[in-house]
Amino acid sequence: TAADGAQMVHAAQALRLTFASAPPTTVKPGETIELDVRLGNEFGLWRRADWPAAAAENVELAWLDASARGAGVRVEAELAALGPDGRAKIRAVVASDSTGSFMLRVAARAGDWRRTPLAVLTPPIGVAADPPPFSYEYTCCRELSVGGGATLVVAEAPAALGIGGKLWDAALSLLAHVGAAGGRADERVKGKAVLELGSGIGAVGLGARVHGASNVTVTDVEEVVPLLEANVKLNGLDCVEALALDWSRPLPAAIAANPPDLILASDVVYDPDIHAPLLDTLDALLNRHLVPVCLLAHRHRNPHDAEFFDALEKRFYVEARTVDGYQGGERDAVVLSLTRSNDRRAVGFLADERRLNVAVTRARRHVCVVGDSDTVRTSPFIAALLDHVHAAGDYASAAEYLDGEPAAVNSAPARGAPLMDAAAAPRTDSAATPAAAGYPP
Repeated sequence: TAADGAQMVHAAQALRLTFASAPPTTVKPGETIELDVRLGNEFGLWRRADWPAAAAENVELAWLDASARGAGVRVEAELAALGPDGRAKIRAVVASDSTGSFMLRVAARAGDWRRTPLAVLTPPIGVAADPPPFSYEYTCCRELSVGGGATLVVAEAPAALGIGGKLWDAALSLLAHVGAAGGRADERVKGKAVLELGSGIGAVGLGARVHGASNVTVTDVEEVVPLLEANVKLNGLDCVEALALDWSRPLPAAIAANPPDLILASDVVYDPDIHAPLLDTLDALLNRHLVPVCLLAHRHRNPHDAEFFDALEKRFYVEARTVDGYQGGERDAVVLSLTRSNDRRAVGFLADERRLNVAVTRARRHVCVVGDSDTVRTSPFIAALLDHVHAAGDYASAAEYLDGEPAAVNSAPARGAPLMDAAAAPRTDSAATPAAAGYPP
């Protein structure tokens, strides 16, 4: 249905590049690697409106670049055009003096996108030798920023493991939260024993260890554990253990004997059949072992989701907040200066929709946006935000102040006015974010 389509393809999702052909496991110096790459969101879908970022609507191409991640290996690659079908062909030549192993990294060229997609990497490739001895067959790898210039590399294996072998958007949101310096003390990971439920590829749990958790246990069903072990090894992390945890069975002895200080979970409420076992597992951990907090990141996908959260509230104290409310904390009022005003109508870093989303949705009751609408309206995302302010809030033009006397605020000005001094959008609660501006529900 149209409603189903709107949930599967929308502006709040993270785009990512994916290989559409299998990478090699070994190559020779001087050999050319050819790979098909495609664009998609977490479901492999995309909208033409998502790219490229250039303001001119007749731009048909965006560009991808390839490089080598790994000491001792160089590759030479020309920019590859991502066509209107969302596909590209990458050709990279391995330098003749290369030795060892590497991962071929394919990334979007900066500036070509409204929402820059996540880069994609091949599994480790051996040069004139056997590939590195990892224990799992990867489909592709992801390079995730965890702050401070550090990155995680995690392998995906959806072809072999289905949903358990993929990186989902909720994991990206929870990973960003565990890396935030602020927030409540009981939600911070530093110095704590952390348990991740339904880890999948393990991005959140591994990120918690990078951000200072004393030890981390990543868990999933038995068949996913080898992928978790491979990702722990891929990042060279100590004090991280991968264990099988079937929610329909009692807690493993290793977890029951050493309960964690903090539980993390993302995108685990996707199947009504696992709601009851998940609730029982949370009950065993939170009540019997007195673990104070479980952080659960969730994106609504199923009409039965509400049944799970109703049952959750009957057993536990539940506090629901937007993801952006967690990032840096919420305030009653936020004043946002857009800082850009120029003849070229270039918005610079304001093109980062996620950053603006965080800034705007931190306000509980009131947002005041100050800026030059003639410049910033070249961003469709900001234009949608301003249209929402026009429709739901108050607006004042700088022109009204030119005579030295402030004029009354207009509540319904004409759209597209050339100058904007202040636009105020009221909010009644932390979840009231405008869908028209591309914010998640």
